[in-house]
Amino acid sequence: MNATSTLRPLLGLLVASTAALGAAACGGSGTDSDQAAPNNTADQATITGYLTMSQRAGAGGDQGGVDVQAYQVQADGALLPLTAAGTQTDDSGLYTMTINLPTDGARDFMVEATRSGQTVGSVLVVGLMQSEQERQLEPITIETSVEADIYIAALSAGKWDQATCTTTGLKHLISPALASDIDTTGVDNESINAAASASTAAMMAWAKTLRDESIGAHEQTLRNALGHQEALQIEFDAARFDNFAAGGAGPDAKTFDTAAVETWNEAGLSLEVLGAAAIASADAFGVYAVMMNDDAQAQASIDAEIHTARRLTYLIEAQAQRAQLQPTALDALGQAGLALKDALGELARQDGDVTRELSDAWGVYEASVKTVLRSGLNSEQVEVYQRVADSLQGARESFAASIDTQRPGNPAEQTAANVAKASVELRGKVVEDRNLDALAAFMDGERAEATLEILFALSATAP
Repeated sequence: MNATSTLRPLLGLLVASTAALGAAACGGSGTDSDQAAPNNTADQATITGYLTMSQRAGAGGDQGGVDVQAYQVQADGALLPLTAAGTQTDDSGLYTMTINLPTDGARDFMVEATRSGQTVGSVLVVGLMQSEQERQLEPITIETSVEADIYIAALSAGKWDQATCTTTGLKHLISPALASDIDTTGVDNESINAAASASTAAMMAWAKTLRDESIGAHEQTLRNALGHQEALQIEFDAARFDNFAAGGAGPDAKTFDTAAVETWNEAGLSLEVLGAAAIASADAFGVYAVMMNDDAQAQASIDAEIHTARRLTYLIEAQAQRAQLQPTALDALGQAGLALKDALGELARQDGDVTRELSDAWGVYEASVKTVLRSGLNSEQVEVYQRVADSLQGARESFAASIDTQRPGNPAEQTAANVAKASVELRGKVVEDRNLDALAAFMDGERAEATLEILFALSATAP
């Protein structure tokens, strides 16, 4: 069973919202308390969620008796209430409310919980809600609250690219640990703003890579991919709601990442171009980590590595299957990927600078993958393979230098464009015809192409 099958039984029904992607309004300056709930339509929908004990710094307290309101986030930064009076949580933190929908439905709105006027937490509601729909939301935690802050900050500062930035993409760039570091002493606006730059740059780099003329993903394909991801997120949120109600944690980010790659592939984006996009996304995110507080800075850097590892180990293993490597080789790749992710996860729990350790973890993974790629080759073939692999060192150094020149003071869109260009150029140098011809001299074309895609991934990530 693949990872998608546990989350996506309704995917076909939900992808209809794809055409509305990018229509989200934006927010940031707070609630416009003088505005009533929208009364320009009789259409209503119902939302249900939980407030957990994972609340904003300094706002901890019981889950019950907390005020909850839903807001349409407006383009000018105001928050327009979607109910006249909101509701309150019960003793378990559960809330249910009927919201009044604007004429065009409610897209990417926000639910906020307050106690005595102080924000306890919030959560973004992804996708389009239409008349008579019912939605079970992701439980409100510190993570969901920081995500909402980042969304509002990005929109208020004009960083949000409506064509490519999505609340779903944002939610899976912010880990629980990073959110906690940002929220340690209450709302850290400097780190929130840095995370807004990092997140929007990452999402734009992903899209710009796919739009590059050398890759040429069709705009409709890109919209389909984002729509598939949004549909998956809606189910993911509902699964977390169900699991919280049952006393469990729900599906984790790793499960979502794997399922997202599968849905993007089904939407028409090949594994090859997704690899380049994942690399660009993680590198763009990491550029702005230095602008966060010390704890968040370290966590953001590790998160970028973890994000890359989740996507690329999956893609490398998929390429190895495409190359029809032996089962023992595929198993060795899987074990190497697990070891890398475990090592990165352990580093995420450590304090201080772990730059060297990160490099070492990727180095061990690279050596393991290259051992697998050489398996089954005779000495002459190994020599040719090694020549190709060694010839990529210059391209890899040029790529690393290009990433190092990016500055956190630059606009997110500029960083995204530069990083996307560097990723695309690196892939072009790795998969060029002379390298393909060299490998195709002793292996079939499919395996030769897959081998080069794996070497590209290693060149962009490993030391």
